[in-house]
Amino acid sequence: MTDPSEQECPEGSFNSDLYTPAMTKILAIDTSHAICSVALNISEKITSRVSAAPRQHARQLLPMIEALLAEQGLRARDLDAIALVIGPGSFTGLRIGAGVAQGLSFATGVPVLCISSLAVMAMQAHLEQHCDLVSVCLLAREDEVYAASYQIVGEDPILIGNEQVCEPSLAIFTPDGFAAGDGWTLLPAARGSHATMHECRSDAKTLSMIAVQHCRKGLGVSAPMVLPVYLKEQMDYQT
Repeated sequence: MTDPSEQECPEGSFNSDLYTPAMTKILAIDTSHAICSVALNISEKITSRVSAAPRQHARQLLPMIEALLAEQGLRARDLDAIALVIGPGSFTGLRIGAGVAQGLSFATGVPVLCISSLAVMAMQAHLEQHCDLVSVCLLAREDEVYAASYQIVGEDPILIGNEQVCEPSLAIFTPDGFAAGDGWTLLPAARGSHATMHECRSDAKTLSMIAVQHCRKGLGVSAPMVLPVYLKEQMDYQT
């Protein structure tokens, strides 16, 4: 019988059978907006670091990662996965996060779990408001919004339909979803029929919770497949 540790996985993925909740070690990175955050989820026990220093993601990110790993006596190659918010969000921030995640993955062979910022926002709303259906609307440039609806199953936001970037009046949401995100400020009529959480942002701690589910499903990819998702060509750094 083949030793599970010797099983080969297709390039760009990993074998979820080799991962169990008792051994899962995930580094989560979110540089998609003005606040840069990282988290280390070990067997679902989470430690995190956050920096709100303006335009300092490139300078702050690696030291925060190194500090988290050092606290647990880990090296990057000890990780089971790296989770990354791939967008939509800040053009510059997404590139920084993707570059660091790619570099770590190239150096160690650790797979990357690529997760939408809108999905993380939906999970954030679920955790704070105990809602299972969430319609996320995030401000973009030029009076447009990023929009999507999610059904929370366990700790995994499942996308309903597609992520969109459009004028607010053209955004399509699942009826009766809890409204999360600052984009709802441009939708006063719809807001009247939804409970709303405007102050909702993605963060590495929440990302790491979703990543556990994705790790179990074997959804990691190799470094060359890690690409930011802008939806728009560029978004203001501060949004």
